Amino acid sequence: METVFFGLVFMAVGAVVIGVGVRHRATQRLLASRGVAVPGRVESLEIRRTSGTSGSTVSPVISFRDGAGLSRTFRLKLGGSSVRYPVGSAVPVRYLPENPEVADLDAADYRGWSYAVTFGTGAVFFLIGLASAAYGITGP
Repeated sequence: METVFFGLVFMAVGAVVIGVGVRHRATQRLLASRGVAVPGRVESLEIRRTSGTSGSTVSPVISFRDGAGLSRTFRLKLGGSSVRYPVGSAVPVRYLPENPEVADLDAADYRGWSYAVTFGTGAVFFLIGLASAAYGITGP
């Protein structure tokens, strides 16, 4: 019974992570089709400790100006363990003119990387959970 519970928890975590990736991909597709490309700038780096490990996640905080000339700021939803975009660097941004709060980095390497990491991580968790539930594999 314990192995089934362990498996179901891992499957649920995997499904949630895959869902986050699919939602992020849908936002990126919306921005690609209806968004406006503008220059942005990395204002700061938000560093968060990763729970349960000695590592941390770095997420750039990016600013840009919308069509009305208003300054907007957002944080990348998917950070990493290294600084890809240093403070002060120019970055491409895409935002929705009807809702400037919806904005994201408009770099091809970020778009592919973010989807691959979320989908891959979610798939690994889901498959570990499936194997645990089906074959009675338990954690350490």
